[in-house]
Amino acid sequence: MNDITLSLSQILQLVGVVQCVYVIALTLVRTDDYRFAALPVMLFATITVGFGVQLLMTLTDIGESPFLNGVYLFVETAVPPLMYLMVIELAKRRIPASPHWLILGLPLLAVPAINVAVQAETICLGADGSFCVEPYPMFSLFRVIAGVAILLLLVAVISRDLKTLLTQTMGKEKYWIVIALIGAIISLLAVNLLSAFEVLNESEAVFVTTVLELTLIYLLISSLFRVYGGAVTIRTSRDKGRDGEREPLNDEEIKLVERINELMTLDKVYQEASYSRKDLAQELTIAEHQLSRIINTGFAMSFSDLINNHRVEEAKYLLRTTDEPVSSIAFDVGFNSLASFNRVFRKVTDQTPTAFRQNGGETPTP
Repeated sequence: MNDITLSLSQILQLVGVVQCVYVIALTLVRTDDYRFAALPVMLFATITVGFGVQLLMTLTDIGESPFLNGVYLFVETAVPPLMYLMVIELAKRRIPASPHWLILGLPLLAVPAINVAVQAETICLGADGSFCVEPYPMFSLFRVIAGVAILLLLVAVISRDLKTLLTQTMGKEKYWIVIALIGAIISLLAVNLLSAFEVLNESEAVFVTTVLELTLIYLLISSLFRVYGGAVTIRTSRDKGRDGEREPLNDEEIKLVERINELMTLDKVYQEASYSRKDLAQELTIAEHQLSRIINTGFAMSFSDLINNHRVEEAKYLLRTTDEPVSSIAFDVGFNSLASFNRVFRKVTDQTPTAFRQNGGETPTP
Protein backbone atom coordinates (compact mmCIF):
# COMPACT_ATOMS: atom_id res chain seq x y z
CA MET A 1 0.00 0.00 0.00
CA ASN A 2 2.76 2.44 0.94
CA ASP A 3 4.80 1.55 -2.15
CA ILE A 4 1.85 2.36 -4.42
CA THR A 5 1.18 5.58 -2.54
CA LEU A 6 4.81 6.66 -2.73
CA SER A 7 5.04 5.76 -6.41
CA LEU A 8 1.94 7.78 -7.21
CA SER A 9 3.22 10.61 -5.04
CA GLN A 10 6.45 10.69 -7.03
CA ILE A 11 4.57 10.96 -10.33
CA LEU A 12 2.40 13.79 -9.04
CA GLN A 13 5.38 15.60 -7.53
CA LEU A 14 7.24 15.37 -10.84
CA VAL A 15 4.20 16.80 -12.62
CA GLY A 16 4.10 19.60 -10.04
CA VAL A 17 7.78 20.46 -10.53
CA VAL A 18 7.36 20.64 -14.32
CA GLN A 19 4.23 22.81 -14.04
CA CYS A 20 5.78 25.17 -11.52
CA VAL A 21 9.01 25.63 -13.48
CA TYR A 22 7.00 26.27 -16.66
CA VAL A 23 4.78 28.88 -14.98
CA ILE A 24 7.78 30.62 -13.36
CA ALA A 25 9.57 30.80 -16.72
CA LEU A 26 6.42 31.99 -18.51
CA THR A 27 5.80 34.66 -15.89
CA LEU A 28 9.37 36.00 -15.97
CA VAL A 29 9.56 36.02 -19.78
CA ARG A 30 6.17 37.61 -20.43
CA THR A 31 5.73 40.03 -17.55
CA ASP A 32 5.98 43.80 -17.99
CA ASP A 33 5.94 44.59 -14.27
CA TYR A 34 8.19 42.41 -12.12
CA ARG A 35 6.64 43.74 -8.93
CA PHE A 36 3.42 41.87 -9.71
CA ALA A 37 5.39 38.81 -10.79
CA ALA A 38 7.45 38.57 -7.57
CA LEU A 39 4.78 37.01 -5.36
CA PRO A 40 3.58 34.33 -7.83
CA VAL A 41 7.21 33.40 -8.56
CA MET A 42 7.97 33.11 -4.82
CA LEU A 43 4.94 30.88 -4.26
CA PHE A 44 5.58 28.59 -7.24
CA ALA A 45 9.29 28.37 -6.36
CA THR A 46 8.42 27.37 -2.79
CA ILE A 47 6.05 24.63 -3.96
CA THR A 48 8.70 23.46 -6.45
CA VAL A 49 11.29 23.10 -3.68
CA GLY A 50 8.82 21.07 -1.62
CA PHE A 51 8.12 18.70 -4.51
CA GLY A 52 11.83 18.50 -5.38
CA VAL A 53 12.91 17.62 -1.84
CA GLN A 54 10.36 14.82 -1.63
CA LEU A 55 11.51 13.44 -4.97
CA LEU A 56 15.14 13.64 -3.86
CA MET A 57 14.47 11.69 -0.68
CA THR A 58 12.40 8.94 -2.34
CA LEU A 59 14.27 8.52 -5.64
CA THR A 60 17.86 8.59 -4.32
CA ASP A 61 19.89 6.87 -1.63
CA ILE A 62 19.68 9.90 0.63
CA GLY A 63 16.57 8.57 2.33
CA GLU A 64 15.14 10.30 5.38
CA SER A 65 17.74 13.04 5.69
CA PRO A 66 17.02 15.27 8.72
CA PHE A 67 18.25 18.29 6.76
CA LEU A 68 16.04 17.63 3.72
CA ASN A 69 13.13 16.76 5.99
CA GLY A 70 13.65 20.12 7.71
CA VAL A 71 13.74 21.92 4.35
CA TYR A 72 10.48 20.23 3.34
CA LEU A 73 8.74 21.21 6.59
CA PHE A 74 10.05 24.77 6.25
CA VAL A 75 8.74 25.26 2.71
CA GLU A 76 5.40 23.65 3.62
CA THR A 77 5.16 26.08 6.54
CA ALA A 78 5.87 28.95 4.10
CA VAL A 79 3.03 28.02 1.71
CA PRO A 80 0.08 29.35 3.84
CA PRO A 81 1.71 32.81 4.41
CA LEU A 82 2.49 33.07 0.69
CA MET A 83 -1.06 32.00 -0.15
CA TYR A 84 -2.32 34.67 2.25
CA LEU A 85 -0.40 37.34 0.31
CA MET A 86 -1.41 35.88 -3.06
CA VAL A 87 -5.12 35.88 -2.26
CA ILE A 88 -4.90 39.47 -1.01
CA GLU A 89 -3.19 40.51 -4.26
CA LEU A 90 -5.89 38.81 -6.31
CA ALA A 91 -8.81 40.13 -4.24
CA LYS A 92 -7.54 43.71 -3.93
CA ARG A 93 -5.97 43.81 -7.43
CA ARG A 94 -2.77 45.36 -6.10
CA ILE A 95 0.43 44.37 -4.32
CA PRO A 96 -0.27 43.79 -0.58
CA ALA A 97 0.69 46.67 1.71
CA SER A 98 3.95 46.42 3.66
CA PRO A 99 2.43 45.24 7.00
CA HIS A 100 1.00 42.14 5.33
CA TRP A 101 4.48 40.99 4.31
CA LEU A 102 5.43 40.56 7.99
CA ILE A 103 3.56 37.27 7.86
CA LEU A 104 6.53 35.80 5.99
CA GLY A 105 8.36 35.82 9.33
CA LEU A 106 6.18 32.90 10.49
CA PRO A 107 8.30 30.17 8.79
CA LEU A 108 11.41 31.65 10.44
CA LEU A 109 9.73 31.51 13.84
CA ALA A 110 8.95 27.85 13.14
CA VAL A 111 12.61 26.89 12.58
CA PRO A 112 13.23 25.79 16.23
CA ALA A 113 10.11 23.61 16.13
CA ILE A 114 11.19 22.18 12.77
CA ASN A 115 14.62 21.37 14.19
CA VAL A 116 13.05 19.44 17.07
CA ALA A 117 10.63 17.67 14.71
CA VAL A 118 13.42 16.28 12.50
CA GLN A 119 16.02 15.57 15.20
CA ALA A 120 14.14 14.17 18.17
CA GLU A 121 12.48 10.76 18.24
CA THR A 122 10.09 11.74 21.02
CA ILE A 123 9.20 14.84 23.01
CA CYS A 124 8.59 14.24 26.71
CA LEU A 125 6.60 16.75 28.71
CA GLY A 126 5.79 17.15 32.40
CA ALA A 127 8.00 17.36 35.48
CA ASP A 128 8.72 13.63 35.46
CA GLY A 129 8.84 13.36 31.63
CA SER A 130 6.07 10.74 31.72
CA PHE A 131 4.04 12.26 28.86
CA CYS A 132 5.87 11.58 25.60
CA VAL A 133 4.68 12.30 22.05
CA GLU A 134 6.17 12.01 18.58
CA PRO A 135 7.48 15.34 17.23
CA TYR A 136 5.92 15.15 13.75
CA PRO A 137 2.27 15.16 14.99
CA MET A 138 3.14 17.97 17.41
CA PHE A 139 4.57 20.04 14.56
CA SER A 140 1.48 19.30 12.46
CA LEU A 141 -0.65 20.67 15.29
CA PHE A 142 1.52 23.81 15.37
CA ARG A 143 0.94 24.27 11.63
CA VAL A 144 -2.81 23.89 12.14
CA ILE A 145 -2.91 26.58 14.82
CA ALA A 146 -0.78 28.95 12.74
CA GLY A 147 -2.81 28.20 9.60
CA VAL A 148 -6.14 28.87 11.30
CA ALA A 149 -4.81 32.22 12.54
CA ILE A 150 -3.68 33.10 8.98
CA LEU A 151 -7.04 32.04 7.55
CA LEU A 152 -9.05 34.13 10.03
CA LEU A 153 -6.85 37.14 9.33
CA LEU A 154 -7.25 36.64 5.57
CA VAL A 155 -11.05 36.49 5.78
CA ALA A 156 -11.08 39.69 7.86
CA VAL A 157 -8.83 41.50 5.37
CA ILE A 158 -10.64 40.57 2.14
CA SER A 159 -14.29 40.23 3.26
CA ARG A 160 -15.20 43.65 1.86
CA ASP A 161 -13.23 43.06 -1.34
CA LEU A 162 -15.12 39.82 -2.02
CA LYS A 163 -18.37 41.78 -2.20
CA THR A 164 -16.76 44.28 -4.57
CA LEU A 165 -15.54 41.51 -6.88
CA LEU A 166 -19.12 40.56 -7.77
CA THR A 167 -19.70 44.02 -9.29
CA GLN A 168 -16.68 43.88 -11.62
CA THR A 169 -16.08 42.48 -15.08
CA MET A 170 -15.87 38.68 -14.75
CA GLY A 171 -16.61 39.28 -11.07
CA LYS A 172 -18.28 35.92 -10.41
CA GLU A 173 -15.33 34.05 -11.91
CA LYS A 174 -12.89 36.04 -9.79
CA TYR A 175 -15.01 35.57 -6.67
CA TRP A 176 -15.13 31.79 -7.03
CA ILE A 177 -11.41 31.57 -7.79
CA VAL A 178 -10.68 33.31 -4.47
CA ILE A 179 -13.19 31.10 -2.64
CA ALA A 180 -11.60 28.00 -4.19
CA LEU A 181 -8.13 29.13 -3.08
CA ILE A 182 -9.41 29.64 0.46
CA GLY A 183 -11.01 26.19 0.29
CA ALA A 184 -7.67 24.68 -0.74
CA ILE A 185 -5.99 26.36 2.24
CA ILE A 186 -8.65 24.92 4.56
CA SER A 187 -8.06 21.47 3.04
CA LEU A 188 -4.32 21.74 3.72
CA LEU A 189 -5.11 22.62 7.33
CA ALA A 190 -7.38 19.58 7.55
CA VAL A 191 -4.53 17.34 6.39
CA ASN A 192 -2.26 18.76 9.08
CA LEU A 193 -4.98 18.22 11.67
CA LEU A 194 -5.39 14.57 10.64
CA SER A 195 -1.60 14.18 10.84
CA ALA A 196 -1.53 15.73 14.30
CA PHE A 197 -3.98 13.08 15.56
CA GLU A 198 -2.19 10.36 13.56
CA VAL A 199 -5.23 9.58 11.41
CA LEU A 200 -2.82 9.98 8.47
CA ASN A 201 0.77 8.80 8.69
CA GLU A 202 3.59 10.92 7.29
CA SER A 203 3.67 9.36 3.80
CA GLU A 204 -0.11 9.53 3.44
CA ALA A 205 -0.09 13.17 4.53
CA VAL A 206 2.59 13.95 1.92
CA PHE A 207 0.51 12.27 -0.79
CA VAL A 208 -2.68 14.19 0.07
CA THR A 209 -0.72 17.44 0.40
CA THR A 210 0.78 16.85 -3.05
CA VAL A 211 -2.69 16.44 -4.58
CA LEU A 212 -3.94 19.60 -2.88
CA GLU A 213 -0.91 21.61 -3.97
CA LEU A 214 -1.43 20.47 -7.58
CA THR A 215 -4.98 21.82 -7.22
CA LEU A 216 -3.54 25.07 -5.90
CA ILE A 217 -1.25 25.28 -8.92
CA TYR A 218 -4.20 24.89 -11.30
CA LEU A 219 -6.23 27.54 -9.45
CA LEU A 220 -3.31 29.96 -9.42
CA ILE A 221 -2.64 29.46 -13.12
CA SER A 222 -6.35 30.11 -13.79
CA SER A 223 -6.33 33.26 -11.68
CA LEU A 224 -3.08 34.64 -13.10
CA PHE A 225 -3.51 33.96 -16.80
CA ARG A 226 -7.17 33.25 -17.52
CA VAL A 227 -9.47 35.14 -15.17
CA TYR A 228 -7.53 38.01 -13.60
CA GLY A 229 -5.31 38.78 -16.55
CA GLY A 230 -3.76 41.80 -14.88
CA ALA A 231 -2.48 39.96 -11.84
CA VAL A 232 0.63 39.26 -13.88
CA THR A 233 1.05 41.81 -16.63
CA ILE A 234 1.39 39.89 -19.89
CA ARG A 235 2.72 41.20 -23.18
CA THR A 236 0.70 40.45 -26.28
CA SER A 237 1.10 41.33 -29.96
CA ARG A 238 -2.53 42.11 -30.73
CA ASP A 239 -2.16 45.83 -31.13
CA LYS A 240 -2.06 45.61 -34.91
CA GLY A 241 -3.61 43.24 -37.42
CA ARG A 242 -1.99 41.88 -40.51
CA ASP A 243 -2.87 44.94 -42.58
CA GLY A 244 -1.32 47.31 -40.05
CA GLU A 245 -4.69 48.48 -38.74
CA ARG A 246 -5.81 48.00 -35.17
CA GLU A 247 -7.82 44.89 -34.53
CA PRO A 248 -11.43 45.49 -33.48
CA LEU A 249 -12.31 45.05 -29.82
CA ASN A 250 -13.75 41.74 -28.71
CA ASP A 251 -16.85 41.43 -26.53
CA GLU A 252 -14.87 41.45 -23.29
CA GLU A 253 -12.95 44.56 -24.34
CA ILE A 254 -16.18 46.32 -25.32
CA LYS A 255 -17.43 45.67 -21.78
CA LEU A 256 -14.23 47.27 -20.49
CA VAL A 257 -14.89 50.33 -22.68
CA GLU A 258 -18.30 50.63 -21.03
CA ARG A 259 -16.70 50.24 -17.61
CA ILE A 260 -14.14 52.96 -18.39
CA ASN A 261 -16.96 55.25 -19.47
CA GLU A 262 -18.76 54.58 -16.18
CA LEU A 263 -15.61 55.34 -14.17
CA MET A 264 -15.24 58.64 -16.01
CA THR A 265 -18.85 59.81 -16.11
CA LEU A 266 -20.26 58.34 -12.88
CA ASP A 267 -17.30 57.86 -10.53
CA LYS A 268 -15.42 60.85 -12.02
CA VAL A 269 -12.04 59.29 -11.30
CA TYR A 270 -10.41 62.08 -13.35
CA GLN A 271 -11.02 64.49 -10.47
CA GLU A 272 -8.07 62.92 -8.66
CA ALA A 273 -5.02 64.81 -9.93
CA SER A 274 -2.67 61.86 -9.46
CA TYR A 275 -4.96 59.36 -11.22
CA SER A 276 -2.83 57.57 -13.79
CA ARG A 277 -3.07 54.96 -16.51
CA LYS A 278 -1.63 52.48 -14.03
CA ASP A 279 -4.42 53.22 -11.53
CA LEU A 280 -7.07 52.65 -14.19
CA ALA A 281 -5.39 49.42 -15.33
CA GLN A 282 -5.37 48.11 -11.75
CA GLU A 283 -9.03 49.12 -11.36
CA LEU A 284 -9.88 47.02 -14.41
CA THR A 285 -7.36 44.27 -13.51
CA ILE A 286 -5.72 44.38 -16.94
CA ALA A 287 -2.25 45.23 -18.23
CA GLU A 288 -1.39 48.86 -19.02
CA HIS A 289 -0.56 48.12 -22.64
CA GLN A 290 -3.93 46.37 -23.00
CA LEU A 291 -5.66 49.40 -21.48
CA SER A 292 -3.92 51.67 -23.98
CA ARG A 293 -5.13 49.53 -26.89
CA ILE A 294 -8.70 49.54 -25.57
CA ILE A 295 -8.73 53.33 -25.09
CA ASN A 296 -7.03 54.02 -28.42
CA THR A 297 -9.48 51.77 -30.27
CA GLY A 298 -12.62 52.35 -28.23
CA PHE A 299 -12.29 56.11 -27.70
CA ALA A 300 -9.95 57.00 -30.60
CA MET A 301 -7.65 58.88 -28.24
CA SER A 302 -4.90 58.35 -25.67
CA PHE A 303 -5.42 57.96 -21.94
CA SER A 304 -4.20 61.49 -21.20
CA ASP A 305 -6.53 62.96 -23.86
CA LEU A 306 -9.46 60.94 -22.50
CA ILE A 307 -8.99 62.06 -18.92
CA ASN A 308 -8.23 65.69 -19.86
CA ASN A 309 -11.31 65.89 -22.09
CA HIS A 310 -13.51 64.85 -19.18
CA ARG A 311 -11.81 67.42 -16.96
CA VAL A 312 -12.36 70.16 -19.53
CA GLU A 313 -16.02 69.20 -20.04
CA GLU A 314 -16.70 69.48 -16.31
CA ALA A 315 -14.73 72.73 -16.17
CA LYS A 316 -16.87 74.15 -18.99
CA TYR A 317 -20.02 73.26 -17.05
CA LEU A 318 -18.70 74.92 -13.87
CA LEU A 319 -17.59 78.03 -15.78
CA ARG A 320 -21.08 78.36 -17.26
CA THR A 321 -23.11 77.67 -14.13
CA THR A 322 -21.04 78.97 -11.20
CA ASP A 323 -19.03 82.03 -10.17
CA GLU A 324 -16.27 79.87 -8.74
CA PRO A 325 -12.78 81.25 -9.46
CA VAL A 326 -10.99 79.73 -12.43
CA SER A 327 -8.14 78.55 -10.20
CA SER A 328 -10.55 76.68 -7.91
CA ILE A 329 -12.27 75.04 -10.87
CA ALA A 330 -8.90 73.89 -12.21
CA PHE A 331 -8.14 71.96 -9.02
CA ASP A 332 -11.73 70.74 -8.58
CA VAL A 333 -11.73 68.96 -11.93
CA GLY A 334 -8.36 67.29 -11.37
CA PHE A 335 -5.59 69.53 -12.72
CA ASN A 336 -2.59 69.93 -10.46
CA SER A 337 -1.76 73.46 -11.59
CA LEU A 338 -3.49 76.47 -13.12
CA ALA A 339 -0.93 76.61 -15.93
CA SER A 340 -1.65 73.05 -17.10
CA PHE A 341 -5.40 73.73 -16.85
CA ASN A 342 -5.13 76.82 -19.05
CA ARG A 343 -2.94 74.98 -21.58
CA VAL A 344 -5.19 71.93 -21.88
CA PHE A 345 -8.41 73.99 -21.86
CA ARG A 346 -7.12 76.18 -24.68
CA LYS A 347 -6.01 73.12 -26.66
CA VAL A 348 -9.50 71.58 -26.41
CA THR A 349 -11.71 74.69 -26.78
CA ASP A 350 -9.38 77.06 -28.63
CA GLN A 351 -9.81 79.72 -25.95
CA THR A 352 -8.83 80.36 -22.35
CA PRO A 353 -11.14 79.51 -19.43
CA THR A 354 -11.63 83.21 -18.69
CA ALA A 355 -12.55 83.96 -22.31
CA PHE A 356 -14.93 80.99 -22.33
CA ARG A 357 -16.75 82.40 -19.29
CA GLN A 358 -16.82 85.88 -20.75
CA ASN A 359 -18.35 84.51 -23.96
CA GLY A 360 -21.19 83.00 -21.95
CA GLY A 361 -19.94 79.48 -22.21
CA GLU A 362 -19.89 79.44 -25.99
CA THR A 363 -17.06 78.01 -28.05
CA PRO A 364 -15.89 80.22 -30.89
CA THR A 365 -16.99 79.28 -34.39
CA PRO A 366 -14.14 78.60 -36.83
